[in-house]
Amino acid sequence: MINYGLLLKNLRDSIFVFCICCIGLVAFSSLYVGAMQTMGKELLEFVSKFKILAKIFEMGFGINVDQGVSYQILFGVCFTHIVTLSLSWMIVISSSIRPMAGEIETGTADILFTLPITRTQILFNNLFVWIALSGLSSLCPVLGIWLATTFLGAKETIIVTDYLPVSANLFALNFAVGGMATLASSLNNKRSVAIAVVIAILVTSITLNFVEPFLPVLGPLKYVNLLYYFRPVDVIRSESWPWGPICLLSSTGGILCIIAMYCFQKRDIATG
Repeated sequence: MINYGLLLKNLRDSIFVFCICCIGLVAFSSLYVGAMQTMGKELLEFVSKFKILAKIFEMGFGINVDQGVSYQILFGVCFTHIVTLSLSWMIVISSSIRPMAGEIETGTADILFTLPITRTQILFNNLFVWIALSGLSSLCPVLGIWLATTFLGAKETIIVTDYLPVSANLFALNFAVGGMATLASSLNNKRSVAIAVVIAILVTSITLNFVEPFLPVLGPLKYVNLLYYFRPVDVIRSESWPWGPICLLSSTGGILCIIAMYCFQKRDIATG
């Protein structure tokens, strides 16, 4: 099933975006920690003066600004920041879409598909690469927090290992996003269309995550919102692993990948 030539090809095609995004994740996490140590408490005091902002913080991040918030929890919010999510998803989407829709769009699919390899091998080796890269990138925010607290110091004791369950939850979220991207790629001939479909779903999830608390009529939709199963603050506060969300997101990603593999095997592809 594993073809080392395909593995190296997928890795070579993905490594540049992966390195740039990982550097961005580490740098942003470090800068975020530094900023929160400088003005985090003042920011929460300012937010507490406005009920709508306090409501957004409570529902969107799980932070009650009227209660004491430790730096351990405050630093954990960086996992849900749009910059962290965007960089993480950029790695997954760019890596998972390229071997199918990307090869067809660039006109190199006819060469790839005439090699003595099956479509299952093409998809499986691509899955192996983007899942591995996603797992590594999920640890980057933890590395950034560790670097910032080690070299800049911290106003209170920070247990960096407490962020590992959040990284696992982020990896499961990325796996679900990668499953969507893989399915979208297996059904489209244009990479731009596949990317647009995935981004539309993610933007809808982000919007629903912030709007749903203010519109009770949207309450039932929260269960189809990917970010509903990614609550870093709650995970850090409970000091336990979020096995439920991790299993659900991982199962979703796995099912989508299986459907993508079936669709990719059965569809007719015009390579000329």
